[in-house]
Amino acid sequence: MSTTINSNPHVVTRMSVELVKLLNAVFVDLIGPATTGNVTFCRCLAPSVVEALSSSAEFAPPDWEVKAVVEIADISRRWITSDQAVEMREDKGGAILLLIDVGRAGAGMDGIYSASRELTEDMLFKQTRTLVKREVGRELFAKAELAITQVRYVGERKSLSKWQQIEFFATLYGQPKEFGRSVSALGLWPIRGEADAIGDRDLQISARMIDRLFLGSGNASTPAERVQALLLEDSKEEQEIGLQRLVRKAARSPLSDVVEQVVSQPNLWLNAIKPRFLNQQLQNVTIRPWRDKKGKIGKWSGLADGNPPQFLLSTERVSKLEIRFDTEPEQLPKGSVEYRVSVMAGDDELAYRHVSHAVRKGSQYQTVKLTTEDFENISEDSQFEARVVVSVVGLDIEIEDESEEFLIRYGEAPIDTTSNTSKFERCLVEGAAHIAD
Repeated sequence: MSTTINSNPHVVTRMSVELVKLLNAVFVDLIGPATTGNVTFCRCLAPSVVEALSSSAEFAPPDWEVKAVVEIADISRRWITSDQAVEMREDKGGAILLLIDVGRAGAGMDGIYSASRELTEDMLFKQTRTLVKREVGRELFAKAELAITQVRYVGERKSLSKWQQIEFFATLYGQPKEFGRSVSALGLWPIRGEADAIGDRDLQISARMIDRLFLGSGNASTPAERVQALLLEDSKEEQEIGLQRLVRKAARSPLSDVVEQVVSQPNLWLNAIKPRFLNQQLQNVTIRPWRDKKGKIGKWSGLADGNPPQFLLSTERVSKLEIRFDTEPEQLPKGSVEYRVSVMAGDDELAYRHVSHAVRKGSQYQTVKLTTEDFENISEDSQFEARVVVSVVGLDIEIEDESEEFLIRYGEAPIDTTSNTSKFERCLVEGAAHIAD
């Protein structure tokens, strides 16, 4: 029962009952009691959402007349044109809530925009969070927020849009006891078990399952190899076959469709299957120094020598930053540990890589290389104080290590960092402010 976006403007989008009910409650809280002549409008919703809400009998704030402003009027669907919307405002009758499809409403809405109250996306998002937190309780809401943060572990996704989060909160709002199922709305692997029994580690594995099976994380290539790389414990043949089918489907279908298929097969949910690729035997990680015994920066690091050393980005060539680190114990099964290697400036993450534990001939240290592409969000006008943090994903205890600090900037040669005129940023916010100046 998920939202289906249709490109045909005359076909009404189907929307989940949970989402309609949540949005109705959010709008009720925001618009308040109906008063004569009150006109409130919202123009931040996608066309499909405007259509679905206006056509749903479940979306009905008490004593408010709901209208969708589109290009063609349809009384049965509560659709009106922009001319009709202006007339209703000028008549100063009952309270009116206008859901505006900006692309299809056309001209003539300026009077409404300037003289009426607007509900913005930020207002809807903030009220959604407030309402859901009040409904499900602090503990479950905190768990939901943790699930949202796990999305960054899935492929190259950095974050979710506000609307994607609202859709997730709707599933939680409608069925709080089905938290393990609800996380699939975020694109995570569904989890079997009571909501209060689902822990941080379950959510971490949920995200890494998607990445490992469908998005090419690790060295496995064939469906059978990818399933084997999960290191399943006590799995049944039909479960392994089912997982291989999903891998094949993922090669030709949108990820959301594949996740929906996982939801329909509870025998494949996490805890029904028990992956062991996040190994609990690891006790420590230690980043190897970039400097040799004489204090010189090794050429292998990709850093320019200095105090502090510098990582020089370039638009003309590919810059490479290499990080090497040791594990305790050294001998661990291939793929049994997942590491997140982050480049941090203050609390901001400038770049990251996910890597699986590798078994290397002749040396047991792990190695990661970050290139110019990983730092695509850094402006050529900025430079940052940074450090590398290597952390382990999915353990019950926190294991991480940090490198010495270094500078990141664009350039071809080191600058004199002892000069009083040299300026660098401690975080992305300062970098943005520096550019603005």
